[in-house]
Amino acid sequence: MKFEFVDGTISLVYDDFDPLFHLWNRCNMLVHSWIVNYVSPLIAQSIVFMENACDVWNDLKERFAQGDLVRISELMQEIYSLQQDSKSVTSFYYKLKILWEELEIYMHVPNCVCRMHCSCEFMRNARKNHTLLYAIRFLTGLNENFAMVKSQILFMDSLLLVNKIFSIVLQHERQGNFAPPSED
Repeated sequence: MKFEFVDGTISLVYDDFDPLFHLWNRCNMLVHSWIVNYVSPLIAQSIVFMENACDVWNDLKERFAQGDLVRISELMQEIYSLQQDSKSVTSFYYKLKILWEELEIYMHVPNCVCRMHCSCEFMRNARKNHTLLYAIRFLTGLNENFAMVKSQILFMDSLLLVNKIFSIVLQHERQGNFAPPSED
């Protein structure tokens, strides 16, 4: 319950004689110290003398939010160039999952926040499409050894969740059921 100090919801109490000032100041300094201790020492030096946690947060946000598009671009490039190659299915899947989860930090699919039960399927469809892209990316990054199982999965009426697809491909890898290599 301290995020309100950084997003500005709990505003600065100016009067030293206000009984809430000491409580506000203690929480503000606690949040401020968390931020200072979390960032690198070089960045900490630039914010240590700022007194208000909200000001520190906004300063850091202004400085580093601009890099989000660059990181999104880098992540997308890594995701779409990642191939299984000589990696096991598990290693490939986890590498892709780590990249995908970091991308979701920057480009998350929001949840519906309607007070009434939402009847439009917009958010559910957006999340479904997002999951579909992830599953297809996993399948397309697999080696040719998995061509048969990839085809079987892609021809299903509705695509399974990526964890289920991973499980099927992993079983396939364990059984050694690879299609014969194509001759070029």
